Amino acid sequence: MGSQGASGSEDCPFCQIANNQTDAEILLSDHELLCFRDIKPSATHHYLVVPRTHINNCKTLQGDDIPLGERMEKMGRSILEKNKVSNLNDVR
Repeated sequence: MGSQGASGSEDCPFCQIANNQTDAEILLSDHELLCFRDIKPSATHHYLVVPRTHINNCKTLQGDDIPLGERMEKMGRSILEKNKVSNLNDVR
Protein backbone atom coordinates (compact mmCIF):
# COMPACT_ATOMS: atom_id res chain seq x y z
CA MET A 1 0.00 0.00 0.00
CA GLY A 2 1.21 3.53 -0.70
CA SER A 3 1.25 4.64 2.90
CA GLN A 4 3.48 6.54 5.28
CA GLY A 5 2.67 4.52 8.37
CA ALA A 6 0.16 4.87 11.16
CA SER A 7 1.14 8.42 12.08
CA GLY A 8 0.44 9.68 8.57
CA SER A 9 1.33 13.02 7.11
CA GLU A 10 1.24 16.20 9.19
CA ASP A 11 -0.12 18.14 6.20
CA CYS A 12 -2.89 15.66 5.38
CA PRO A 13 -6.31 16.80 6.66
CA PHE A 14 -7.52 13.18 6.83
CA CYS A 15 -4.52 12.19 8.97
CA GLN A 16 -5.24 15.16 11.21
CA ILE A 17 -8.81 13.93 11.67
CA ALA A 18 -7.62 10.35 12.26
CA ASN A 19 -5.18 11.64 14.90
CA ASN A 20 -7.91 13.72 16.65
CA GLN A 21 -6.23 17.01 15.75
CA THR A 22 -9.45 18.62 14.50
CA ASP A 23 -12.98 19.08 15.79
CA ALA A 24 -14.43 16.73 13.17
CA GLU A 25 -17.14 14.48 14.55
CA ILE A 26 -16.23 10.84 13.96
CA LEU A 27 -19.45 8.98 13.18
CA LEU A 28 -18.02 5.46 12.97
CA SER A 29 -14.54 4.11 13.52
CA ASP A 30 -12.54 0.98 14.11
CA HIS A 31 -8.85 0.13 14.33
CA GLU A 32 -8.39 0.69 10.58
CA LEU A 33 -11.05 3.14 9.30
CA LEU A 34 -13.06 6.17 10.29
CA CYS A 35 -16.16 7.86 8.89
CA PHE A 36 -17.16 11.51 9.18
CA ARG A 37 -19.23 14.11 7.32
CA ASP A 38 -17.69 16.04 4.46
CA ILE A 39 -16.97 19.65 5.48
CA LYS A 40 -18.52 20.89 2.22
CA PRO A 41 -21.27 18.36 1.59
CA SER A 42 -22.86 18.18 -1.83
CA ALA A 43 -25.68 16.00 -0.50
CA THR A 44 -27.59 15.52 2.74
CA HIS A 45 -25.74 12.27 3.34
CA HIS A 46 -22.21 13.10 2.18
CA TYR A 47 -19.82 11.02 4.27
CA LEU A 48 -16.15 10.21 3.94
CA VAL A 49 -14.63 6.89 4.94
CA VAL A 50 -10.85 6.99 5.17
CA PRO A 51 -8.15 4.65 6.42
CA ARG A 52 -6.20 5.63 9.52
CA THR A 53 -2.98 4.94 7.62
CA HIS A 54 -1.97 7.68 5.18
CA ILE A 55 -2.30 6.85 1.48
CA ASN A 56 -0.52 9.30 -0.80
CA ASN A 57 -3.09 8.96 -3.58
CA CYS A 58 -5.22 6.32 -5.25
CA LYS A 59 -2.54 5.68 -7.89
CA THR A 60 -0.34 4.10 -5.21
CA LEU A 61 -2.94 1.45 -4.37
CA GLN A 62 -2.33 -2.08 -5.56
CA GLY A 63 -4.32 -5.27 -5.96
CA ASP A 64 -3.74 -6.30 -2.38
CA ASP A 65 -5.53 -3.10 -1.28
CA ILE A 66 -8.85 -4.30 -2.72
CA PRO A 67 -10.00 -5.71 0.66
CA LEU A 68 -9.35 -2.28 2.21
CA GLY A 69 -11.62 -0.68 -0.38
CA GLU A 70 -14.27 -3.29 0.32
CA ARG A 71 -14.09 -2.60 4.06
CA MET A 72 -14.38 1.14 3.34
CA GLU A 73 -17.52 0.51 1.30
CA LYS A 74 -18.94 -1.67 4.08
CA MET A 75 -18.41 1.09 6.65
CA GLY A 76 -20.05 3.59 4.28
CA ARG A 77 -23.07 1.34 3.95
CA SER A 78 -23.15 0.95 7.74
CA ILE A 79 -23.41 4.71 8.30
CA LEU A 80 -26.20 4.90 5.73
CA GLU A 81 -28.08 2.08 7.47
CA LYS A 82 -27.48 3.70 10.86
CA ASN A 83 -29.07 6.90 9.53
CA LYS A 84 -31.91 4.94 7.90
CA VAL A 85 -31.05 6.23 4.42
CA SER A 86 -33.18 4.44 1.85
CA ASN A 87 -32.94 6.88 -1.06
CA LEU A 88 -29.44 6.42 -2.46
CA ASN A 89 -30.00 9.25 -4.97
CA ASP A 90 -28.92 11.77 -2.31
CA VAL A 91 -25.77 9.98 -1.17
CA ARG A 92 -22.15 10.89 -1.94
